[in-house]
Amino acid sequence: MYFVVARAYLTVRRDILPDLMVFLQDAHERRGVLRQVGAVYQFRHIDLQRHLTQ
Repeated sequence: MYFVVARAYLTVRRDILPDLMVFLQDAHERRGVLRQVGAVYQFRHIDLQRHLTQ
């Protein structure tokens, strides 16, 4: 639920694109937050992942 609300909020603010795959590619290529392992995206920093899961 939080993911959907955050995506909607950021889309309205035009900080992210509404398409999920474009969002993931941007996080990977431009912002460096994610890394791609095969067809899967993973967080680069375990501390960020832990923070977002709380």
